Amino acid sequence: MVFHDYHLERLTDARSGSVSRVGLVAYASGIDAERGQMVTVAGIEGTPNVGAEVQSGVVKYDANFNYQLVEDVSRRNTFISGRRQTLRNAGQMELTADFGAGTLKGSGSSTNLNILNAGLPTSLLVDGQINGQAVTGTATVTYPVSQLSGRVRSNIDTDLNGQIGDNGVIATFTGTNDNTTVAGGIVGAASN
Repeated sequence: MVFHDYHLERLTDARSGSVSRVGLVAYASGIDAERGQMVTVAGIEGTPNVGAEVQSGVVKYDANFNYQLVEDVSRRNTFISGRRQTLRNAGQMELTADFGAGTLKGSGSSTNLNILNAGLPTSLLVDGQINGQAVTGTATVTYPVSQLSGRVRSNIDTDLNGQIGDNGVIATFTGTNDNTTVAGGIVGAASN
């Protein structure tokens, strides 16, 4: 199994981990005991076939996304904790690639089936750039949080990295802030 190294953080001593996938994108969350922090990682397996490079024009993609998120991360002495959320059903989105302008844009949503936040929506907003067949940019994850915290939704910006062609698009997204870390993937097929 070969993984393309898109922001794939090396785990020195991973514990209590969980691995998920959407298509050829694998992503995981867990505790890096050596560094004393919650971490998430993502990678693309093998060599995906996204098709030929597109020089100009607009192509739309029907895509699925999924992620793992650890929120409310707290550290006390030698103890670290957080709440993990994983979408049980992939979200769906439409992405629009404007190859002349070099942009990839789109958004989608899913109903989060996490037990703590059952039925609350989650969404992903993609603001990407295209250079040849490389995709980079930002993916913003908006997710439900524990209602005990007094908030219902929060968001985190993540780094988007992947590949695009005339047949499809595949990308990872990873990000971390003070008390949240997230990793996931997007896999889509051209629809026009």
